[in-house]
Amino acid sequence: MEKERVNHYTKRLWNANHITEIRSILKEFEFECVSKNASTSMDYVEIVRELNVKLYEQHKEVDSYFEYRTTGFADLILFDELILWSSETDDREFDEGKNDYEPLVPFIKKQFNQIADKMQKLRF
Repeated sequence: MEKERVNHYTKRLWNANHITEIRSILKEFEFECVSKNASTSMDYVEIVRELNVKLYEQHKEVDSYFEYRTTGFADLILFDELILWSSETDDREFDEGKNDYEPLVPFIKKQFNQIADKMQKLRF
């Protein structure tokens, strides 16, 4: 959640005059956090769906697939049990100009390709 929103709720809590007002503010804050996390999870599900569609269209692959999981604390995107991205250890480049991380889909594709290249080199 953006720093401004947290500051907004902090100021409201500081100026609250009664416990019922504090409870109301905290419930509003909790609802906003849960709503934001739910939409983020849906974004990850959509990203995984998009990756699996591309995988099928390009390679007709159905035995291996991208997957989204959550631990309740971290969001994970995997391919065939290999973690390609975790919200806890987000390795994407941070773009100072945009004040945001590089897009997730290209990053996951890059991670996937690096692992595929490495696996191709490892032979018995």
